[in-house]
Amino acid sequence: MQVSVKSIRVMASESGLPESLVERHLDALCALSLRTRASERKICLNKVKAWYFSSAKNKAQLFEVLNDN
Repeated sequence: MQVSVKSIRVMASESGLPESLVERHLDALCALSLRTRASERKICLNKVKAWYFSSAKNKAQLFEVLNDN
């Protein structure tokens, strides 16, 4: 997966972090973003697998399964 450094900076500035803090910890913020995306992808993949292998006669729509929290 690729993470755009510009998108990390924009998200950090929108969240109210000072620019000096963002510049100092940009690598850590990028690593955090990658880990978050990987975790979210794993959760979605597990939901899709559970939906696919479910033996229920009336399955919910796939997008409804993914939107459930």
